[in-house]
Amino acid sequence: MAIDNNNLSVKEIDDLIFSLKERQNELRLRGIQQIKQLAESINIHVEIFVPGDIERFSNKVRPSIKYRDPNNHKNTWTGKGRIPRWLSAYINQGQSIDIFKT
Repeated sequence: MAIDNNNLSVKEIDDLIFSLKERQNELRLRGIQQIKQLAESINIHVEIFVPGDIERFSNKVRPSIKYRDPNNHKNTWTGKGRIPRWLSAYINQGQSIDIFKT
């Protein structure tokens, strides 16, 4: 399956990356379960240590990005909490916050 990423918006790309990471974690968990079942079937106890607690990460709902810096796509803000410095600098220059909405 090929994805034409040339026609995707930045938000669509972010959503795609997030869903791919979730899928990757699901596959890891399934593999871990298979390993444990196989070990159990031959009476071996196995403990698998996974960096970063995958189960907790996969159940997390990521807040959606509402504002993005057009000059640096790594600069994002969900609209919650304090206004980030990059956005505050633009506002202090007289630009409207609405320009940065995704």
